[in-house]
Amino acid sequence: MTIPWRRLGASAAALAVVAALAYSGWKDLPHTWRLLKTQHSTYAGYTAAQKERLFATSIPMSMDPFDFWRFYLQSRDRYYLQMPPEPFSSFANKRQIAQAIAHIYLLPATETQRLDDATVVLSLDANPTTLHRGFSDQHESGLQEIYFSRLRGS
Repeated sequence: MTIPWRRLGASAAALAVVAALAYSGWKDLPHTWRLLKTQHSTYAGYTAAQKERLFATSIPMSMDPFDFWRFYLQSRDRYYLQMPPEPFSSFANKRQIAQAIAHIYLLPATETQRLDDATVVLSLDANPTTLHRGFSDQHESGLQEIYFSRLRGS
């Protein structure tokens, strides 16, 4: 009985893929385990609050505005981030970095790109009165322009 060439070719290709994966695992796995052990020893002693903030503090970006907003946010809120797109790094502006942090840190509240869909406005280095909307509740943090503004009717 002869094996069809197509089947033989498919079997050879599958064997080559499995061999390549095995070699890759054999070569890279020790390095990966060393890296994981090093990171575990570094971060194992962190509290839950420190772990939540680690992403942002390693950028570095101050977590003060996010802590302020988080205090007032409710789980069903949809927030609009009002912030000028100032330069921050060669990869992203400050607003993009703040959005990335907010998406993780301010959960379960969610960001909306449209002001009309928002229940609250989170402002950093911007004054929410420039949006010409009515607010039912508004809080300002210190002297820097950091505002939490609940939109009227939400």
